[in-house]
Amino acid sequence: MALPTLKTSATTEELSLLHKRLRDIGYKEANIAQLLGRFDISELNGKEYPSYIWRCDRDTSELAKAVALFLLGRASDRPRVTELLGADLVSVLERCGILVEFRGAMVSLPVVFPCLDKLFFTDQWVGTGNQEPGKVYELGTDSYALARVTPRRNVEKALDLCTGSGLHAIFSAAAGAKSQAVDINPRALHYTEFNALLNGVEVQNHLGDLYNSVKGQTFDLITANPPFVPSPDPNVLIHRSAGETGEEVPEKLVAGLSKHLEPGGLFSMILDHPMYEGETYLERLERWLGADKGWGIATLTFHELTPANYIMGHLSGVETYDETFRNYLESYLRLGIKSMRFANVFIRRLQDANAPNWKVDQRCNWPNISLVPQVEEWLDCQATYRDPQWRPDPDWTPNLSPNYKCLWRDWTHSRGVLEMADDNWLQPEPLNEQEAELLFQMKPGTRSISELQQSWDDEHAFLQALRGLGIRRALTPFSPRKD
Repeated sequence: MALPTLKTSATTEELSLLHKRLRDIGYKEANIAQLLGRFDISELNGKEYPSYIWRCDRDTSELAKAVALFLLGRASDRPRVTELLGADLVSVLERCGILVEFRGAMVSLPVVFPCLDKLFFTDQWVGTGNQEPGKVYELGTDSYALARVTPRRNVEKALDLCTGSGLHAIFSAAAGAKSQAVDINPRALHYTEFNALLNGVEVQNHLGDLYNSVKGQTFDLITANPPFVPSPDPNVLIHRSAGETGEEVPEKLVAGLSKHLEPGGLFSMILDHPMYEGETYLERLERWLGADKGWGIATLTFHELTPANYIMGHLSGVETYDETFRNYLESYLRLGIKSMRFANVFIRRLQDANAPNWKVDQRCNWPNISLVPQVEEWLDCQATYRDPQWRPDPDWTPNLSPNYKCLWRDWTHSRGVLEMADDNWLQPEPLNEQEAELLFQMKPGTRSISELQQSWDDEHAFLQALRGLGIRRALTPFSPRKD
């Protein structure tokens, strides 16, 4: 079946019927994941498609019927679809080219993914290959991760590059930003236009290659979900190709920040990236920026795979599997790729252009819910406590943050470990002797900085311990900067 063409033949008010109906029956990420037996909706796998259909067939709920129709692409007869959605909504979706009659049954040509509080149409994720020209890809782990960790508070001008379905441009617009989206695939922009209408926001679309369509413009937030799979195959579609190293597009994105990111602005990019011997990925990002001052560079790393395991995860459905696998693996080994990491890259342009760069890689548990407030706090802590000019307010009375339950120290008090709160998304890190001692001295949160410092002979050691705790989000309330 040919890729569908969505028609903007309905108003936002008419399309709101779809929002309301799916919301009423619980068409949400967690509910769908539970129905289909997955930890998260982003883990849907074409090989398990029969299992998903089986689960929906056994479940008599309206949610199961909606998932079968809108997410799994299962056909149903008109009376059942009308009973599920209502005649008015069926009429709207037919007019938009979403629901069509096919061989005596109704089918949804695109699929509908929920993400946080919004809905997004994409092309079918089952039964179409990744090399289908013009295909707009489903929401996967990369799309959901970027949406769940990207802060958008107080953003006035936002840019989303490699926009695909328009997901991230639409979230920025919903947060109040003047939002622009760029993609090299014309069908992606058509989906972005329709999804913006569906979610009641305005997005300015540009057909073009990365920053070429926004020359001379600057933004408070730039998001990107670029092509990133290292591929030796020269026949990969242009909107899928990131070159043999997988870094051709990400490098261009980072290199363009000096021209397009406002001071204080944030760049957020989700990708898989190769790890090599020698130069770290943070050092590589800094090299692409071309500056050792004025930038904060952070990565949240979700998981890491060997080249062989990574390649196997990206070659499902390839006819010449053995030959293709060997070509990919030999290419990775020739390039010196030791492993592949899945991470979100954050780059903040510091207000002080002369401040030295700071760099941090943080291991993170996979987010199956929104972590936007927590990530925003974490980034603010990095920017604050890594600033060499920062000094604490002498009257500040710090205490252990609710991000942690308690402090454990070893028998000799030479190190400590913070026990995470149940909802903490960061993986624990040990504290050194000075950090553990300072945190112990703070209890029960009634001593000011000036009082705490009196028991320390070395002011520099005190400040370093305080910074170390702050960087870990271990202190509350958040410290104001004292120049």
